[in-house]
Amino acid sequence: MHCRMFILPAVLVVFAAGTSVSASSTQPIPGTKSLDYLLDSRESRMEMRTATEGVMSGFAPGYTFVFYAFEGFIRLTPGSITPAEFVMVTKADSIRVVGRTRESEKAMVEGILKNEMMETARYPEIVYRGSNIALDKTGPATYRATIDGTMSQHGVTRRCPIVVDVVVTDTNVRMRGSFTILQSDYGMRPKRLAGGLVRVKDRVFLSFDLVATRAH
Repeated sequence: MHCRMFILPAVLVVFAAGTSVSASSTQPIPGTKSLDYLLDSRESRMEMRTATEGVMSGFAPGYTFVFYAFEGFIRLTPGSITPAEFVMVTKADSIRVVGRTRESEKAMVEGILKNEMMETARYPEIVYRGSNIALDKTGPATYRATIDGTMSQHGVTRRCPIVVDVVVTDTNVRMRGSFTILQSDYGMRPKRLAGGLVRVKDRVFLSFDLVATRAH
């Protein structure tokens, strides 16, 4: 299993994809004994970073991507917080290259990523699900959470535990963290660029800073 966990002071990343999920699956099932929070993509950020190797890798050191369309929920138990549940569904084709990259290069890289690697037309969604969540209280409203979840991408589902920093208030929940995955674990082959002189590394780095607002 090649899902590695990291904890960052300010940025948390989540990346999941692959299986087809109905819109209703991103909404919590109504219940009287839970606190439900809906992810707010406008206040949240999801990133993916790649690195390169090879003779010409110094001229193309890697790329940073941002996912712009995702939804989901965080469900907590009043008082004890756990049992808890976290579900996030990302639209795979919402990924964009950001940073100091020429527009022509951005279009080329996004085209390769979407059409040849992620195959977003065939696998339009990226899905993370976690219901086995362990919490350690770190402050009055803060926690370190270990989420033993699964990530589905490119038609493959694998166990992928992550560690996140969580802040819980009456009105919102904020989760921050990061992890890495191997593209090959999800049936994707890292691409070679510049006539094979530059190769994208198999391991990619994912981070997120998620804000979820209390559902009414």
